[in-house]
Amino acid sequence: MKSSKDFYNKLTIILITGLLIYSNSGRIRNLFKITDSSLPSLQANVYDLQDKFINIGENISQAVVGISITSYVKPRYSADPYQNELFKFFFGIPEQEFRQSGVGSGFIVDPNGYILTNEHVVSKADEITVILPDERKFKGVLCGSDVRSDLAVIKISAENLPYIEMGDSNTVKPGQWALAIGNPFATFDNLERNPQPTMTLGIVSAIHRNLPTSDMNKRYYGDLIQTDAAINPGNSGGPLVDIDGRVIGINVAILSNTGQNAGIGFALPINNAKRILDNLIKGIDVKYGWLGVAIQSLSDDLLRKFGVADKRGVLVARVMPDGPADRAGIKRGDIIVQFGDHKILAPDDLIRIVGHTNIDKEVMVQIYRNGQPLTLPVTVAERGTTGKQIVTAMTPESATWRGITVQNNNSEIRQRFQLEDIEGVVVTDVDAESPAGLTKIHPGDMIDEIDRKPVKNIDDFKTITDNLSGDILIHTFNIGYIVVKEPK
Repeated sequence: MKSSKDFYNKLTIILITGLLIYSNSGRIRNLFKITDSSLPSLQANVYDLQDKFINIGENISQAVVGISITSYVKPRYSADPYQNELFKFFFGIPEQEFRQSGVGSGFIVDPNGYILTNEHVVSKADEITVILPDERKFKGVLCGSDVRSDLAVIKISAENLPYIEMGDSNTVKPGQWALAIGNPFATFDNLERNPQPTMTLGIVSAIHRNLPTSDMNKRYYGDLIQTDAAINPGNSGGPLVDIDGRVIGINVAILSNTGQNAGIGFALPINNAKRILDNLIKGIDVKYGWLGVAIQSLSDDLLRKFGVADKRGVLVARVMPDGPADRAGIKRGDIIVQFGDHKILAPDDLIRIVGHTNIDKEVMVQIYRNGQPLTLPVTVAERGTTGKQIVTAMTPESATWRGITVQNNNSEIRQRFQLEDIEGVVVTDVDAESPAGLTKIHPGDMIDEIDRKPVKNIDDFKTITDNLSGDILIHTFNIGYIVVKEPK
């Protein structure tokens, strides 16, 4: 704790010294209304602030734990069991398991030993060890986890534990103080030697941020709190607290080219955890609402093509067959502007609101279709249910238009680009100097609509593009709608 106090004492001296220097300037004095008589009060306020930080270090941090996980991985052999047996016979290598370990953070949310952390901290754990700041060690038992929210609850056999009060992440504002607590760069050995968590200080630099994920059906990193309080490997699962020591977020990710803190870290809003905490404690699966659409933002080019003046809303890029939206009559190219009582300004708005909507609830969805308003009732389904895809056979052939070279979606192309067996043509090459080269389209994208006409195969592609002029709207399965400019 001495190092923490020294740091904040030095920080206080620097702040006060700076203010004293600036106060000698008449302009600065007038700007901040600093007077000689106000300086003692200002100094007292700074020390009050420091006391809050010290209180968090001495008290709140005692509910932040280190989590050490161990997993056992078997060596990979050939897919042919006969070859495996020959290999072991000739080389005499017995089958064995390799031990892997990792360290993360968590925090106690209940005095009876319930600990909240990230799902990715414990997802591959065969053994979980929880180390408390008072050096006690416990075997951790996974109560429940949820991949999509990246949250999990661990239980240890202990009572009367210190715990952290949860705040309200809906009231978090950019500029407010934030402290990240956890075990950065920790290993099991140094956790045993010094289990006291560390604190870093910063501000909330932004809210409602999102990070890309490789599979939106799994983790969803949307509506995140961004902070410049240093977050590093090992901090995952630890709390982000406000100046009163209440949890406003769960540290989850950093944005860095080196894997270490670069001034931008992210935390899951604590209200996301509060919503599903009981389910996680009881080991009940968390369910999310599903609309059955792929959506995208409205660019200026898309607004002009769809004849919409207001940038509010999201564009439906794809409708899942036999999904809730499909059954309700929502079509590709519709613009969703409101879901129930919630106005939709960006894709994350719709994803978050639908996800938190009760399964089987009917919601009125307001859309614009061909510039005309329309309201449709949609019954929200459970995420994970999908309709059937209808496919047709393709024959190998290629065609080129405005720098885009495409082929039919045959088995060889599907294997090459890891695609689904659905209707459309596959982009196999994009000329970087062409109009298409200025868009987001790239090899592996699937085109299933050009100029609002469906493209099922090469013949459709050739027929539609034969005499097109001007800026053309195309739709890809991967990206959504794109405007390809007319060549100059």
